[in-house]
Amino acid sequence: MRASAPEGWRETEDRLWRQFVQSAPAMLAFLERHTPLRFQLTTEGDLLDGNAGGKTFGRMVTPAPLRARVLAGASLKLRRSPLPHVYTYQEVIGDDPYHFPLRVALRLSPRIIWRWVIGARTKGAALITGLLAGCLAHGCRLETAARVERLDYTPERGVTGAWFSRQGRLTQVNATQGVVLASGGFEWDALRRSRHFPGAFDYISIPPTNEGDAHRMAEAIGARLAHMDQATITGALPARYEGQRYGLSVFFQYEPNVVLVNRHGERFTNEFTFNLGEVLDEREYPQGPPAHLPAWLISDANLLWRAPLLLACALRNPGWLRRAATLEELAQRLNLPPAALTRSVARFNQFCRQGVDEDFHRERSVSHANGDRRFHVGLRAITRAPFIVVPFNRTYLATKGGPRTDEFGRVVHQNGAIIP
Repeated sequence: MRASAPEGWRETEDRLWRQFVQSAPAMLAFLERHTPLRFQLTTEGDLLDGNAGGKTFGRMVTPAPLRARVLAGASLKLRRSPLPHVYTYQEVIGDDPYHFPLRVALRLSPRIIWRWVIGARTKGAALITGLLAGCLAHGCRLETAARVERLDYTPERGVTGAWFSRQGRLTQVNATQGVVLASGGFEWDALRRSRHFPGAFDYISIPPTNEGDAHRMAEAIGARLAHMDQATITGALPARYEGQRYGLSVFFQYEPNVVLVNRHGERFTNEFTFNLGEVLDEREYPQGPPAHLPAWLISDANLLWRAPLLLACALRNPGWLRRAATLEELAQRLNLPPAALTRSVARFNQFCRQGVDEDFHRERSVSHANGDRRFHVGLRAITRAPFIVVPFNRTYLATKGGPRTDEFGRVVHQNGAIIP
């Protein structure tokens, strides 16, 4: 963690990292003891396994499939996933249904059918099912269709509870042990989002309830907020979810015959870099607009044969994917400088022939693919017409900033004291 952290973070975060490393094994054991969850190792290594302390195997875990009936009637309260959870995470990264949907479905059909018969869930659905089942088994009461409005707080007594509203009625809850703020990010708080992430974006791949309630309530009692400029950002495929526009977070740029270009028609990054979102969010100046956007993914006809999920999205969303017989024509449709785009692709094709990406050394970005077969790494020339383009701008998967805590999870006041 220290080796991969941004410069300057160790001074403020080291105690929290140390506590996390010491507590994580006990946390997993606690969950397996008090919930029906069981965790399994995956073949995935650390994303930055070349750094000091990095591991190529043995750190990543995923929930085993779990029957929905452990929740009894409460299972109906769970939102469905935008992607069907029929495969485990290990099956997704080990068998690659994104590139070979029919082949993988046929090969794994016995276990998939059995999961359907017994009503088993996988991945995040299994995790939430297991956590809720554990809560219910230990006497927790769930209040749905309710929104926490404010904290009960006085400087003398600290936080003693909270108020939530449902159908216009306020209800007070008193806390004897503490109040946990766990309402997600602030992706749907337009004012706060524009303050920390100015400029256009494509999608928000987060439930619309993530409106920064915890940030608002903590701020109201004087809490310090930290890392508000941090978020998980990527490109996304267009979809519909619950009747609204939605972006599917799929790493579709991990193809050998793909480049990303900026609004000047110039390639600006290693497409396989670990934190591509950081590059997409680079600013022209502090608090300014993104420096590279709008960005575009450029490829050729071979990509549609390699990535059937991309083709399916193109068929369901007319106008999202555009084609042209030449790169010059493609550039004109995007209002990009034709000479710059053709020069960028020609330079990339030259790197493909020599096997070395002299600009960004993409040929070195192979460790992701060792444990995840979805990532088709390498360098392959973009030569076969029609040439294709899709937008590749910011999609928010999660904002990460929030109330500053100490290593024990206690929220810190703006004056540096712990808020009791």
